[in-house]
Amino acid sequence: MTHAGAVREANEDNILARPPCFVVADGIGGAAAGAMASALVTEEFSLLPLQRRISPADVERALVHAHQRIIRLQPVHGGRQSGATVCGAVAVDDGDGPRWVLFNVGDTRIYRVAPQTTELQQVTVDHSRVQELLDAGAITPEQAEHHPERHVVTRAVGAKSFRPDLWNVPVVAGERLLLCSDGLLTSVPYDRIRQVATERSPQQAVDELLRLALEAKAQDNVSIVVVDVESLDDSAAR
Repeated sequence: MTHAGAVREANEDNILARPPCFVVADGIGGAAAGAMASALVTEEFSLLPLQRRISPADVERALVHAHQRIIRLQPVHGGRQSGATVCGAVAVDDGDGPRWVLFNVGDTRIYRVAPQTTELQQVTVDHSRVQELLDAGAITPEQAEHHPERHVVTRAVGAKSFRPDLWNVPVVAGERLLLCSDGLLTSVPYDRIRQVATERSPQQAVDELLRLALEAKAQDNVSIVVVDVESLDDSAAR
């Protein structure tokens, strides 16, 4: 589910949930430019399920192609900087059975719930000014939640700072992934997100998290994708 939020008229986010590709892209650069940038990201990844097999290199290429297309787009908007933060999970076949290629650029996040647990583990690390201050020990996690620069990202697709982080990990039967934009994270407390994300079905979790974000008057666009791995089948990455 993707939604403009409680106060914004335009939605600059775009999402993709087309197995084996799951992506959340959050546009930067104003309504038209941001929405188009995030759409270019999801468009590149929408081509992957058409392939017979998807490799880790294909995932990296999709990110690079999106980056290049957004750069070419910028003159259309008067040279104005546009881009997108993104996180994604793509099931690939590397010859050893299905694996996830997980990636992020910016402050969209991926969380994981291991089988038969209620722990919500953050997989990605934000590329943001606040994360840098946290890493340096200059602020506490509590201060980070209300820091005036919490929306400042240090990497983005389409920006000079483009540099994705990628992880190649096994797909595990019974696990759950939660992908979301920062519009959810800045409006709903972590403990509430954890509770909903670990106790509800995928669709119920998405619906309830969006309801909570809107109830909290989310100031930003809100995008949420929940993925359950019900069983292992290496054909899922083909």
